[in-house]
Amino acid sequence: MRPLLRKLISSPEFCVDRRPLTLSDGTRTTIAEGCQYVEVYHPTDATSIVWGKIKTTKADWINSGFRDEKLSAVRMRKDAIPNILKAADVQSVGDLVGWYFLVEGQFGETSAGGPYASLRDANRIAFLLTPLCRLAECYAQDILLKGVPEREDDVHPNDVGPGERGGGEDAERAEPKLLCTRCAFL
Repeated sequence: MRPLLRKLISSPEFCVDRRPLTLSDGTRTTIAEGCQYVEVYHPTDATSIVWGKIKTTKADWINSGFRDEKLSAVRMRKDAIPNILKAADVQSVGDLVGWYFLVEGQFGETSAGGPYASLRDANRIAFLLTPLCRLAECYAQDILLKGVPEREDDVHPNDVGPGERGGGEDAERAEPKLLCTRCAFL
């Protein structure tokens, strides 16, 4: 599951890929429909894969947002927590704040109205400490929230350069844009 998470973070095009995907319970879907980013996930009765960044944790909960944001959460069974921590190579659930996660499961609804998966074992969740590239993360979020760019001027500000989509004839003379306008990180 970690390679899938790495690919989702690093490749915005992969996030919207229509290739077939079969989940562990036999559910047949596509990568685009079966792997949902936390900010665009809408609960269904079917098994889903949800991925994003861990914002908070509490006891046996991993949260991708604050309570009022109603973003996806994961409730870990107490007997599964030691194996989950071992798989992530951390000492406590709190050490996972800021990490990326991917979870496969059926989602219910918390008392606050947000989606959550109840995790029974470490085989249905994966973690990565940091994305391969902050710009890739922001671009992936842009694509997931706004859709795939259709015109040259719709691409992420840092996606234009020599040999890249949108580079065109002036790409060799273009000044590289080093600051991501979405997250303000290099």
